[in-house]
Amino acid sequence: MTVDDIALMEFGFAESSSGMIFYTRLPGRNIHLTYFERDGVIKCHLKDTDRHPSKVWETEIEVQELADRLVRSLKRSIRRYNWNETYLMFQQPMLDLMGQFPIADEEDCKQSFNLLDTVRIFSSVKTDKDLLTRTRIREGLNLGNRPGFQNSLSQSYIVFPLDMQICFRMNADFRRSILGKTPFGQGILRYVKYLEDELTDRDMEAGFDRDTINKAKAAMETALLESTTGITPTMND
Repeated sequence: MTVDDIALMEFGFAESSSGMIFYTRLPGRNIHLTYFERDGVIKCHLKDTDRHPSKVWETEIEVQELADRLVRSLKRSIRRYNWNETYLMFQQPMLDLMGQFPIADEEDCKQSFNLLDTVRIFSSVKTDKDLLTRTRIREGLNLGNRPGFQNSLSQSYIVFPLDMQICFRMNADFRRSILGKTPFGQGILRYVKYLEDELTDRDMEAGFDRDTINKAKAAMETALLESTTGITPTMND
């Protein structure tokens, strides 16, 4: 995660003999999530080497059982919609935010997510309609299966029009979505919650250099000013 060329933190995946490990670079702490398949069983566990025992959470499921669950979830997610049914269709700034996938660095195979790109996108938004516009689902289909939101009394859904009668409708709450029901999805939720509960202020301060934070803050403020006013600040001696 960067602010242009200023690196703030590192997280990602790494292959190991056990399978795939998800990690966040934490000075002095080794808290990681491991996901792997063995003998037809998918397993996922969370470890903190400062704990005894180190394994603080784990789950497993047979591959076939998981496949059956996902098929049932997919079938429930494909539904018919009325010809005049509406949704909140994503506009270009929202699509730009969703499309902020990391860019690969050919030299070290790392990827970066630039926070300034998010700042620039949000600063281009003038009204709510620049993000979401109420329209018929069929209009979104004509624009290339344009996704959008639908709301019920208790929850929200992400909708993708598939044809003139059918759409894909997925719960916007990751915990209730198809992905959130998989061992890896459950593990990611556990991992994020564990970091939130376990890391102290000292842990967080050890991971960030104060000078780097100040430089990143100044760069974000400059980018915001440039985006909203078109003026590039100059430094006076």
